[in-house]
Amino acid sequence: MISFTHAASALLLLLSVCAPVRAAEAKSVANMTPEELEAYLGKGRQSQLAPVIAAVRDPKNKNADSRAVELYGRLRSLKPVDAVEVPVLLQTLEDPAACSDIQKATKNDPDPAHCRIALVDALALIGPPASSAAGPLTSLLSDDLFRCRAALALGKIAPTPSPVAVLTASLRAGNECAIDALGDLGPASKSAVPLLAGLLKNKDFRNKDRVAAALVAIGTPGTRAAVDRYHLEEERAAKAAAALGEEHAKNWLKSQPWSAKEVLTAAGKCKVAEDRLARAAKNKTPDYDEAFSSGQKACVFFSEEYADFGRAYGAGAIPYLWRYCGENHDKKLCAAMREWIETHP
Repeated sequence: MISFTHAASALLLLLSVCAPVRAAEAKSVANMTPEELEAYLGKGRQSQLAPVIAAVRDPKNKNADSRAVELYGRLRSLKPVDAVEVPVLLQTLEDPAACSDIQKATKNDPDPAHCRIALVDALALIGPPASSAAGPLTSLLSDDLFRCRAALALGKIAPTPSPVAVLTASLRAGNECAIDALGDLGPASKSAVPLLAGLLKNKDFRNKDRVAAALVAIGTPGTRAAVDRYHLEEERAAKAAAALGEEHAKNWLKSQPWSAKEVLTAAGKCKVAEDRLARAAKNKTPDYDEAFSSGQKACVFFSEEYADFGRAYGAGAIPYLWRYCGENHDKKLCAAMREWIETHP
């Protein structure tokens, strides 16, 4: 017969062997380290996405629609620890029928492109552990529908060998998302610096701020100087435009003083209409509906006039309005009107 002492010792030994496995199983999959996740899944076990994708693609599955929604939710929440999902993501991405089947199950989203974009975005979320996706993502750079997302994913994954050459070529072909991807790759993108610096000097290129951010992220010698020159030129251009705009507004206002008069007249009519409506509401007079209708028209007209005036004449418009009022009308009336306008957005 085994003694109580021997039985207790055997039990303690068994618990010490099983403790790491049970501790890992008790943790949320999302919180596991890659090593814990690998141990938890075990060799040959399916990933968390595989059964969901299989259920969505099963034509006999009555709940395929809800499973497709669940699939998209999982794709959007993937983390680097989910590197085990990469083979399933790639298999689905490269299967011509897979996304078509998934879209059929998602009645509110019939566009197959959205499925492939979701898969590419999921690989980007996983980051460097998804380096095996570099080949398929590179092939998508030639597809106008997916080239932006594919470039961004390559920047986040940063596979080896480096994708800088293919991203540079994609940028030359017009894929501006490659700018951000090259920035994400940091100093590894130093060979792309001449191309990016050239875009900063290109007067017709619109996304120069993105280029400047990428150059700062690359951070190789010379990039800082190129970015500083760009910011200095932008600052000078902004000051020149502001000065020109202010001068234009002054000259325009001087030639058309009636424009300020129109705004003040419209504001006065709106104020009178509001006062009339307030009296009608307080005294419960039968003309309330008519007062409301005419008052609404008057005040909408004022708000449009006021907005147009500000847009047309720039930063100097509103100060000019009150200067014009003070020079041509009773100053107390102008002060009251100004207070009323500024409290009526």
